[in-house]
Amino acid sequence: MKVLIVEDDEITQLMLLDALSEWGYQVEVAADGEAAWERLQSLDAPRLAIVDWEMPNLNGVSLCQRIRCKTEDRLIYLLMLTSREGMHNLVEALDAGADAFLTKPFVPEELYAQVRVGERLLGLHEMLEYRTKFEGIQELAGAVCHTLNQPLQGVCGGVELMRMQMTEDDPLHEFVDLVTEGAGKMRQLTRKLTHLNRYRSTDYLKGGPRIVDIDASIGMDGMVG
Repeated sequence: MKVLIVEDDEITQLMLLDALSEWGYQVEVAADGEAAWERLQSLDAPRLAIVDWEMPNLNGVSLCQRIRCKTEDRLIYLLMLTSREGMHNLVEALDAGADAFLTKPFVPEELYAQVRVGERLLGLHEMLEYRTKFEGIQELAGAVCHTLNQPLQGVCGGVELMRMQMTEDDPLHEFVDLVTEGAGKMRQLTRKLTHLNRYRSTDYLKGGPRIVDIDASIGMDGMVG
């Protein structure tokens, strides 16, 4: 898991970096709030950030406020780190959007516990996002199948009637065969859509949007014959 350290003090940077690296986290460092904000705009940005309160350019409180106002589409867990003490400072940090508050000099065990809490919450949020997205896909797939099945039955029935009335040398045979093949593929697609049991996506175009990978989303236990 990636963790972003937002800290202008080099000694604190090194202490955080050593501790987090030892615990197995992928650590990145930003020297101030503006640099952190730039990094958090990336698609592969860390989802957990340890943010110092007092920093040049953009302090920790302002950074938290900006993140909460402008990154509503994805959750970032924010741990505020500061030498300030007192309930009013805790309230100000939480009100700005911080999820937790840790005073300097930090105790490694407490830092580890706070980071683990953030990691668990992010994991639960990702699971909820996955379930919500998958349920939406299942509902859409069901609607598509319901909408397509009736006209498909009409197409297949009409083509079969045409075939029964055609002679062996009728030039429309090729056309009818193409329609039959296309209808068969559509039937196969609707069967697949009713057997989706997980969510998998793939690139539609390089650098473009992603789409649902229907075959990969069926899985071994939902294979369609």
